[in-house]
Amino acid sequence: MAASWLDNADGAQIALASLQKPVTKWMGGAYPAAFLTLADDITALGLDHSAYPNLDTLLARRGKASGKTTGGAKVRPPSHLPKKYRSDYQRGHEIYHRDGSCATCHQSHGRGLDPAWPTLVKTKWVNGSVERLIKLVQFGLIGPITVDGKEYNQVMTPVGANLKDNELAAVLTYVKNSFGNQSGGVEASTVRQVRRETKDRNQGQLYSPEELLKEHPLE
Repeated sequence: MAASWLDNADGAQIALASLQKPVTKWMGGAYPAAFLTLADDITALGLDHSAYPNLDTLLARRGKASGKTTGGAKVRPPSHLPKKYRSDYQRGHEIYHRDGSCATCHQSHGRGLDPAWPTLVKTKWVNGSVERLIKLVQFGLIGPITVDGKEYNQVMTPVGANLKDNELAAVLTYVKNSFGNQSGGVEASTVRQVRRETKDRNQGQLYSPEELLKEHPLE
């Protein structure tokens, strides 16, 4: 999955090398999302696909979804969202669809990619505690989690660690008000406060769902 963050020939070579190694239960679900992002770079290498197990199957999925940005087009904010958050919503849409960001795993439609990545549609993980959601995106998540009655067991990378306070607030505002969700905007000051409260936590220390729910029980 980390290779997809490179989104270039180097990332493509790393991903291809991984296909030659044994796949554990922790790795299997990461492949579809990583290869969706790196598909164009892998194709550009012009290699013999027969040398790489399952490569054609993985690349074929790119037609179903894309993690690429949608360009400069502005999305229309939903009418229920207060005006003060509408520019944040538009900025969040752009961040969500960046290469290697949220849409890579959760998809542009927000319904995820079974059996690896869970839905963002009308789930308490999205529409519940803002503080819990900020921590989840800031530090990432590892371990079994149940979403919408389905169990997932993958690693969520800490994508929020690379975002400024207002950027993280914007993408969370977008998620909390897209895909059928209507749970209000997120303030940059709230992100700043949560980061202040968790400043002693190692950025590489991913949360487990159990730990996160102990701090913020599911509503």
